[in-house]
Amino acid sequence: MKTPQWLGLSIAIHGLALGAVFLFEFKNSTPQQVVEFEIQSAPVAASFKQNKNHGTGKSSAQTAVANNNSGKGKKVSLKGTDLFGQQYSFNQADTGSGSGDAAAPTTDFTDRQNYIFDAGSMLADTDQWEFYRQVFERIDSQLVFDSILAQYNHFGNVFVEFEVDAQGRFVDHRLKISSDDSVLKVHSMRALRKGLKEPFRKEKWNPSGKNAILQAHFEFLHGDTAINFKKQKEFGKAIFVFKRATIEGPITNDIVDTVVSKETIINPYLIGERLEKYNKKKRLKAGEYDPFASYRNDPDYNL
Repeated sequence: MKTPQWLGLSIAIHGLALGAVFLFEFKNSTPQQVVEFEIQSAPVAASFKQNKNHGTGKSSAQTAVANNNSGKGKKVSLKGTDLFGQQYSFNQADTGSGSGDAAAPTTDFTDRQNYIFDAGSMLADTDQWEFYRQVFERIDSQLVFDSILAQYNHFGNVFVEFEVDAQGRFVDHRLKISSDDSVLKVHSMRALRKGLKEPFRKEKWNPSGKNAILQAHFEFLHGDTAINFKKQKEFGKAIFVFKRATIEGPITNDIVDTVVSKETIINPYLIGERLEKYNKKKRLKAGEYDPFASYRNDPDYNL
C-alpha cells in the first residue's frame, strides 16, 4: 500500500502533465498566418479587359490566373499574402535587358579630341580588347584610297558611330555619320559594311555577349603614303582611327598646268594620260560624265 506522501506526489505529477497538454492545445488552436506561393505559367497582362470579366462572377485577379494557365513560360508570384502582419497583393514578372542590348557611349562621336586621346589607348575599360582589334582589322582590310577620289579632290574626314553584334557583324541600327563629303561618307561605309558582313571566329566574339557601339574617324589625306602603314595598335577603348593618304593631287582646271609639269618633262608619256583626265573633268562639269554615279545612288549617300 502506497503512503500518503507517494499519493500526493502522483497527483502533483498528473496535474502538471494535464496542464502542459491543455497549454499545447490552446496554442495550436490560435489561427496561423499563411504565405501562399503559386507557380503560374505566364506573366500577367499589364491590364485586364473588364468586358471579359463582366457577368462571370469572377474577380479580375481570378481571371488573370486563368489567363496565365493558357500561356507559356514560368514565374513565381505572391498572391493574397499576409506576410509578417502586412498585406501584400501583387504579381510581378521577371524583367531584364536582352543579351543584344548595347550601352550608349558617353562621348560625342564627332569630337576630334576623343580620337586623339582615346584611340590607341592602352587603358582598357573592359575585357573586349581582342574583340575591338578584330573589328578594326576587318574594316581596315577593306579600306583603300582610290586615285579617282584624289583626282576629283575628295579629301577630308568622316566620323561614324555604329553598332556590331556580339559575333562581330554590323547592325544597321542607331547608325550615326557625319562628313562634309558625301562621296567619302559612302566610301567609308562600304569598307565598314563589307568588313563586318561575316561573323568572327568564336574565340574572337565579344566576351560580354552583348552588342557594342563603336566610334570611328576616317581621314583621307593628300601627302606622304607612309601614313598608310601606321596602324592603330592599342584597343583599350571602343574608338578607332583609320588614315589613308596619297601623293596624287586633284586634276587642275588649266590645260597648260595639266600638260606642263615636272612629271611630264621627265616622262613625256604622261601627257596623254593627263589630257585624258583633264577631258573627263570637263565632261563632269558639263554633266556628261560622273565617276561617282554609284556613290550618289548608294543609300548611305544621303545619311
